[in-house]
Amino acid sequence: AHDPDRVAVLRSLRALPTKRLVEVWKCGTLDVCIDVTEAHGDFYGDATFGNLNWSPNGRYLAYTAEFPERAGAKRNVVKHGSNADTTSKSEEGSSRRGDPASKGYAGVADPRKYEIEEDWGESYNGKRPPAIVVVDLEKQEAYTLFDKFAEAKVSPGQVRLVGGEGSERLVFTGYSYKTRKYGIIACQNRPAKIYQCDLGGNDWKDLTPEYHSVRSPRVSPCGRYMAFIVSNLGGAHAGTSRLGVYDFETERSWIVVPEVQVPNSKITAASKDGEVDLPPGFPGLHAGQLPNKCWVRLDSDNASGIGEYVLLANSLWRSRMTVLAIDFAAKKLPNATPRLALGKLVRSRDGDNGLVVAGGRYADLSLPGLDSEGVKIVSRNVEWEVMDFPMVASDVNAIIIRPSKKVLEEGGSHFTHYFIKEGQGSPLVIYPHGGPHMTYHTDYYKEPIALAVMGFTVALINYTGSLGFGQKSITDLVGNIGTLEVAQVQNIAAHLIENAHSLGIDPERTIFNGGSHSGLIGAHVAGLFPNFYKAIILRNPVINVGENLVNSDVPDWSWAEAGMEFDFTKPRLLTPEAYQRLWKVSPQKYVDKVVDPVLLAIGQQDRRVPPSQGKTYYHLLKAHSKAHVE
Repeated sequence: AHDPDRVAVLRSLRALPTKRLVEVWKCGTLDVCIDVTEAHGDFYGDATFGNLNWSPNGRYLAYTAEFPERAGAKRNVVKHGSNADTTSKSEEGSSRRGDPASKGYAGVADPRKYEIEEDWGESYNGKRPPAIVVVDLEKQEAYTLFDKFAEAKVSPGQVRLVGGEGSERLVFTGYSYKTRKYGIIACQNRPAKIYQCDLGGNDWKDLTPEYHSVRSPRVSPCGRYMAFIVSNLGGAHAGTSRLGVYDFETERSWIVVPEVQVPNSKITAASKDGEVDLPPGFPGLHAGQLPNKCWVRLDSDNASGIGEYVLLANSLWRSRMTVLAIDFAAKKLPNATPRLALGKLVRSRDGDNGLVVAGGRYADLSLPGLDSEGVKIVSRNVEWEVMDFPMVASDVNAIIIRPSKKVLEEGGSHFTHYFIKEGQGSPLVIYPHGGPHMTYHTDYYKEPIALAVMGFTVALINYTGSLGFGQKSITDLVGNIGTLEVAQVQNIAAHLIENAHSLGIDPERTIFNGGSHSGLIGAHVAGLFPNFYKAIILRNPVINVGENLVNSDVPDWSWAEAGMEFDFTKPRLLTPEAYQRLWKVSPQKYVDKVVDPVLLAIGQQDRRVPPSQGKTYYHLLKAHSKAHVE
């Protein structure tokens, strides 16, 4: 808030009856508490739709929450009033400003109660549509905005409050659903705009008319500038994005960080104030969202306007998550491997115009509280490295997590005694990611770490199409799934086994583990390379790409990854010719070739890959009686 001593909190009390509260705390004391239980359903707290934002003057709060179910026949009579129509507390529904269509009559159901209201797919099961909620702290009341969004077939998210007193406006990402709502988690290619409207949900303005898939509005502290992310509409579900900036004063926008096809030695991007230099090898912006507090003002500078600011973002750079700093005054983009630090961002004094954390205190793993038994177990028993495979492709690598050499030299530990016997190496787990446009990076992954502690060597494989390697890598996989990445994963597995002795691997014990798209990879290698793996574990695998699109929350995925165009407003028909093309990339065609043991882990509520995919595969494997399957 404008007052740093004030903190806003959205609180859900799950004890029956459920209560939802908006709280404002000042200097550790509860200052304001507003019961919004009747105003809306659950709060949205996710990265796509959720947010909690103050107005610049501290009078208003804005956030997103589920719109309540439409009133049934027991709805009480609405009190008709001024522009801010309100309802009685006993009414089923909520107080909504500027929503005359919501008025009902005693004993009569709102007819819209029976209209279909789809959710946004995987991870949003049963979630009601998002609405913007504005809280007036001065009047201590909240009102919910929904019907204007429903009429426009737009779901609002990531709401911001901008403008001075008396001219406050809402800025939000509007996700469009002209035909239907497509699954949105991990999908950066959805139709979306950034809009502006007044606090009553009126007077809409499209702030990004030249772009068709935009998200993540982040307003600068001065309120003049807004950063946002631009992605390609349709096609691959994720890829290289662009970073844009909008100027509320001039009503102009421009691209600061461009789309990068292939990382090379030097790239520049035309910007409003000149050119932004990008560092050598920069693969482009690969970020789901911008940080909520991404604008940093360098108060030690003499620059004015946007030159006062540095904009921070997290982005994948091959298999590493990096911190990017877009320096508007220096017109360049520095990057750094992230470390936990506390300090002040300033310019360095060595003349290179770089950025440093002045007085920075960096996290030390020897600090008290980080010396837990779990940390000791991992540090003593596990080591890792990133391996490139130029003989396969320049845009592939693997993060190898394995038992430490000390553990292997000592013949194992009490964690590994079952899996590592004297004279044996470590069993190898081939572990590609799903998506397919995702990435394993040097983060902490619980399951691979646990496997390494138990004695396994785990290869987290990034194949062509992974994020962090440039846009060309993404498009190279589109239309080639089921062949390109399958061959790469298998070649990496073969290379690791060829070097088993130097890597401490047992060449006779290799396991495949994958899910979703890497489940598709696993089902392919199971049929194409019999007797290579001792076991194949598949979690919610895609087995038949043509059948998957019928019930998946992302039907566009099947079309796009198979190299066929898809229009969100006019979905294409699954013709026999199209199905034949989808069948060619489906591993189900190899089911009679599978001989190695298969373990299927099926989620009963998976919206992305319906459980029927794995269950059908199970029944087919049982019928052919060549492979043990559970």
